[in-house]
Amino acid sequence: MIADPVRYTEAFAKAGSDLITFHIEVTENPQEAIDEIRKWGKAVGVSINPGTEVSAIESILPQVDLVLVMSVWPGFGGQKFMPEVLSKVRQLRELLRDDQRLEIDGGIGPDTITQIVQAGADTLVAGTAILGQPDRVAAMNSLRKTAEEAAKEVTP
Repeated sequence: MIADPVRYTEAFAKAGSDLITFHIEVTENPQEAIDEIRKWGKAVGVSINPGTEVSAIESILPQVDLVLVMSVWPGFGGQKFMPEVLSKVRQLRELLRDDQRLEIDGGIGPDTITQIVQAGADTLVAGTAILGQPDRVAAMNSLRKTAEEAAKEVTP
């Protein structure tokens, strides 16, 4: 999470980012952030921290391509998944269009993936669950398989 994301949009765009996500908590004017990202021809994401209600972003949901729900507090890897964010994932899944992605980041691992996917997340960010393993490819493949199995159980 960075303060004043508008200030850094150009640098991220020129570095090759296809999608730029900003945290609603550090943005006084979310419309300005959305407009700046779109000006560079990039997809827009908005992120909410565990303590932020969905209502904080509800008015801008039609304008974004992705919503990222943080399931830990930003700052460092290896934190424990906060299951209380699953209600936000469910709520957002109901509010988002089919073409909008719903991402979750924090504490994603073999023990949390099924409930996360079944709540409605379609994009998962796993750090420690992969990078902390001796065989990272096997860890990633295992997580992917678990997510795919969980997705099969979700009714459309």
